[in-house]
Amino acid sequence: MRLAFVSNFLSGHQQPLCEALSSALGADFRFIATTPVSKIRAQMGWPDCNSAPFVIRAYADDKTYQNALEYVAAADAVILGHDQDDSFFKAAIKQKHAIVYRCTERLYKRGRWRAISPRGLYHRWNTYFRYPRGNQYLLCSSAYAAKDYALLGAFFNRSFKWGYFPQNKQFDIEQALLYKHKGSIFWAGRMLDWKHPEIPVLIAKRLREKGIPFELDMAGDGPLLPHIQRLVQDEGLEKNVHLLGNLLPSQVRDHMRTSQIFLATSDYQEGWGAVVNEAMSEGCAVVACKAMGAVPYLIQTGVNGYSYGHMQTGTACLQAERLLADETLRCRIARAAYHTIQNEWNAQCAAERLLRLSAALRRGEGTCFSSGPCSKADLI
Repeated sequence: MRLAFVSNFLSGHQQPLCEALSSALGADFRFIATTPVSKIRAQMGWPDCNSAPFVIRAYADDKTYQNALEYVAAADAVILGHDQDDSFFKAAIKQKHAIVYRCTERLYKRGRWRAISPRGLYHRWNTYFRYPRGNQYLLCSSAYAAKDYALLGAFFNRSFKWGYFPQNKQFDIEQALLYKHKGSIFWAGRMLDWKHPEIPVLIAKRLREKGIPFELDMAGDGPLLPHIQRLVQDEGLEKNVHLLGNLLPSQVRDHMRTSQIFLATSDYQEGWGAVVNEAMSEGCAVVACKAMGAVPYLIQTGVNGYSYGHMQTGTACLQAERLLADETLRCRIARAAYHTIQNEWNAQCAAERLLRLSAALRRGEGTCFSSGPCSKADLI
């Protein structure tokens, strides 16, 4: 099987999946990058993954661009990711035998009412009805993507669970739990309004009022950093809350490795939220807002983490408090989180399942998975 993955650029969160696909298919897999790595990513310390040997840098010159188009036109399956060049979509959809996947986060991060706005109606025509349907399917990199597309009348019973699959390593989870710092809580992200960095501070305030020992580290920079600094000072939390500034991705993972609890507080504008995968894979007990696209797929509340409703800060506080107070519970949750990533939500598993799903679809069959990547995506 020849597989092409077309997207703007290869990110660190996509690279492990692409490496697994390259290992399985060799020269029959290529990632086609339509743009260089963004300056913002580079400034944040992300590597230039477009240099990987399986990447065709279509933006390099006209000849390379044409080679990329020809590769897509000859592929048996094509994944169309973010901001792909429309020419690649046309090349893929013209191949009647090819399986074409749209790999996307949710459409309506700012509200589903946009589905009936003029722009939403245009999007409906341009992204689905403009071309014949053919063998088009949806890989949902958000638990909310399937329903967003269903509002357009698109991909009904043709949507599969997907996501981002960051690097993860196997280790002795029991030993790792012993070395985590007691009472340690971690938050990481750009300090933007929709990531709600104020919520960890409010949780810290409540924990201090209840006399529960803790240390909260917050990594990240952004426009809300001055506000968070003032909030910490106003609440007198300087001894408990530490603002670390912007960290490299490897440093973020190091902090996850030594933290007992990870807070993921973004709202519906967070398409996926790969920090949830990463924290679970490092054995953190995660407390996450279920508005994030990853959370309904990855977390079963009370089993391998806790989730709370959008802006239900009180619930998030209670969940963090419960985990700090009950070491047995926290270790059980963290252990299950680690195994969720190791057993199912990882790049190797996703790559193997995608190839099996593609072969099944080419035979006219459906998914053969009941949970995890490539299982049926419910309308949420």
